[in-house]
Amino acid sequence: MEETNELRKDYLLDEWAIISKNRSSRPFDHKQTFEKNLTKTKKVELDLNCPFCLGNEKQTPPEIFRTGSKIKWELRGFNNKFSAVQTKTEFKKERNGILEYGNAFGFHEVIVETNNHSKELSELTKEELTDLFTAYKERENELKRKKGVKHVLVIKNFGKECGASLAHNHSQLITFPFIPDKIKREKEKAEEYYEKNGKNVFMEIARIEKNSERKLFENNTFVAFTAFAPKYTYEIWVMPKKQFSNLEEMDSDTLKDLGEAMKFVLEKLRTNIGNPPYNYFLHELMESNPAYCFHVKIQPNVKKVYGGIEKGSGIILIEVSPEQAAEELRKQS
Repeated sequence: MEETNELRKDYLLDEWAIISKNRSSRPFDHKQTFEKNLTKTKKVELDLNCPFCLGNEKQTPPEIFRTGSKIKWELRGFNNKFSAVQTKTEFKKERNGILEYGNAFGFHEVIVETNNHSKELSELTKEELTDLFTAYKERENELKRKKGVKHVLVIKNFGKECGASLAHNHSQLITFPFIPDKIKREKEKAEEYYEKNGKNVFMEIARIEKNSERKLFENNTFVAFTAFAPKYTYEIWVMPKKQFSNLEEMDSDTLKDLGEAMKFVLEKLRTNIGNPPYNYFLHELMESNPAYCFHVKIQPNVKKVYGGIEKGSGIILIEVSPEQAAEELRKQS
């Protein structure tokens, strides 16, 4: 008997997905596609033409920080040579009728995640991932205190289909002179829920998902799960089980638990789904807010493009249900 498709609403936002259960009978097609790409990739530790590799440090803007030794660094940060924003003039919004605009003020940094040209984030140890998130925390703390900065966004693009311009793995931090709309709407909905119910809605999400079919991983502090109404097939959220507004509020033990959770889910995407391209980003607030909670969203790109349904309505067609995606991700490889 054919299963009935289902409309599902996002936990917070008025955004919907169609879970197309009768299309999800072939979830392995994506894996086979990406595994073919994986076997074609030549692995090298050093690429003499890569500006992010050891020995090519002079090809990047001046270094902001590094970890590891002076000769063989482990993490390395610097300003983005091709920054999307500029630091010269503080943001000034202007209006012409219904049109609003202003100079693209902000800071844009790169963190190279490993000195090994071909090593992927999923291949790092949980300790190395902890170090990476610690670096995010330290750079955020520096950037958010700069005049005119209202928000710092941490992003990771893996694979050219998801916006990675260089193969050598790296993350980015970019600041904005306002809270981006997506996070602002999350904040407003979370505050509405908190005022009405006296509870943090993200803690309710964590409570539900740690007992659901969608759960992938759980440790002392974090739970990872496939999103109930995802924007992308195999979309994963990593969320604390206790409230933190941002990385700054996390101590070293909490960051270790975050590194462990990220190691698990990224490795599962690699081994069980065939290493698809993905984006991840950190949703957090720069100031403490009891209604909100830090979380990581990981969005693999297995569908490649949105079609007319998605573009015309904003309603996303998901071809593998979150429950089936979780089952596939949990399997022992």
